[in-house]
Amino acid sequence: MTWALISIGSNMVDPMVQVLSAYGSIKNEFENVSMSQLYTTEPVGPVAQPPFINAAIRLSTDLTADSLLYKLQSIELEAGRNRDAEQPKGPRILDLDLILFGSEIQKNSLLQLPHPSFRNRNFVLIPSREVAGEMIDPVTGLSIHELQKQCTDRSWVKVFNTERVTA
Repeated sequence: MTWALISIGSNMVDPMVQVLSAYGSIKNEFENVSMSQLYTTEPVGPVAQPPFINAAIRLSTDLTADSLLYKLQSIELEAGRNRDAEQPKGPRILDLDLILFGSEIQKNSLLQLPHPSFRNRNFVLIPSREVAGEMIDPVTGLSIHELQKQCTDRSWVKVFNTERVTA
């Protein structure tokens, strides 16, 4: 079994529902699944867009990294994501990024592990610290907790207030 860390986010078509639905799909497919609390986060990139709802998921699997990525992309498709029609770094119905896969380091046309920019993204590191703070980045040898303390990203990340949604 390999421990994997996934970043999950949405800023379209009821983002909280998208994130929770994807989490449910993942929980039904894998073992030892845990998810951080939800966060509202500032979009990063050149495109004007609404804030995201983000979280992190940790799970264990017997799949290969490529097979796990395929499964995550299938969940995105089921949610209605169409990568070909999206603007790069623009709004997304659902985004499931494979951040870490055990101590695997790889780069091919479909997948780079660890995720190439996660070390500089608080919207990934802050939720990840909750469920996988001790996981080690095999490139730097630093834990998620240590990486988050060193992160220079200044975009805002706030705990999601569910009272706004249910009240």
